[in-house]
Amino acid sequence: LKCFHLHMIFIVRTFHKLLGLSDFTYSISDNSNNFDLMMEVHQFNVKSLEQTCFDVLKDHLCPENCIGLWQFSGINNTLFCRRLPNAVLLITAERYQPNINQWTFIASMNEERIRASCTTLNNKIYICGGRSNRVLNTAEYYNPDTNQWTLITPMGTPRCDLGVVAYMGHIFTVGGRDGFRDLRSAEAYDPVTNTCNRVLNTAEYYNPDTNQWTLITPMGTPRCDLGVVAYMGHIFAVGGRDGFRDLRSAEAYDPVTNTWYDVPEMVHRHRYFDIAVMNKQIFVVSCRTGKIVECYDYTTNTWSVVFSGMDHNDWVKCCVISGLPNMAEYCSPREPIIPRTQV
Repeated sequence: LKCFHLHMIFIVRTFHKLLGLSDFTYSISDNSNNFDLMMEVHQFNVKSLEQTCFDVLKDHLCPENCIGLWQFSGINNTLFCRRLPNAVLLITAERYQPNINQWTFIASMNEERIRASCTTLNNKIYICGGRSNRVLNTAEYYNPDTNQWTLITPMGTPRCDLGVVAYMGHIFTVGGRDGFRDLRSAEAYDPVTNTCNRVLNTAEYYNPDTNQWTLITPMGTPRCDLGVVAYMGHIFAVGGRDGFRDLRSAEAYDPVTNTWYDVPEMVHRHRYFDIAVMNKQIFVVSCRTGKIVECYDYTTNTWSVVFSGMDHNDWVKCCVISGLPNMAEYCSPREPIIPRTQV
């Protein structure tokens, strides 16, 4: 006999003799046992408790257990586990204070979202798109002076896995997925939601003075999970996925002519990477198939690999910080540069 105490008692008959298990009681009266409970229900395939567990886990999500739940749902591809990522959504945010080496919670966002993108403009943090139980077209900004999030006019298109950058007083959102199926467009299958999403080539910008979004000329290639930066007076859209394959192509937007043009291809294909500008070069940092750093030089119009290693993770984020007194402690020796010539 198994007993699960979920603030009430649920009794489930199991074949404990067949499994060679002793009878025991399982108690879940606080967050510390939530993850263990889910593991038991999944391991012994107790169908009658899946919905109850899902509801309870959703009600007990917190910063301490949400990452573990997300990782478990990514490893175990059952229907029960596939529904967890939609619940593992946070509206919380934190800020890091380097002078005291401490993270502090700030005000919560107005909407739960994952797979969103953010940037800064006029001393405010803008977060755009993403998904909760649907792909979002909403956006909001955080004002550190008031410790408040404020919703702005929604984007014209719902977007997740998009690129966002601030340039010339505007917020540009580029590419992503819209969550809708369209057989005439490139598609990407999402195993988490078991849906096909249209990969977008559209882009738009937000004017904070008028609180309005405006569409610009579409990119030449649909892209999601891409990198976007402002560089040398243009906006660069790099890598990502077009719905069928990972990309090493790149293109740039000229805001004066409202046109996109091709940029030389990267040395490697990159998805789930990050991008930054430093020393008048674009740096792409990727850890999906190995630790790889590439850079693009506008003056030579070429990409080069400046670092490579064996360590890897699915996602990586990076930013540029200047003026650190101990910068040398974070620097790694460079690998020999491998240039890529344009064909």
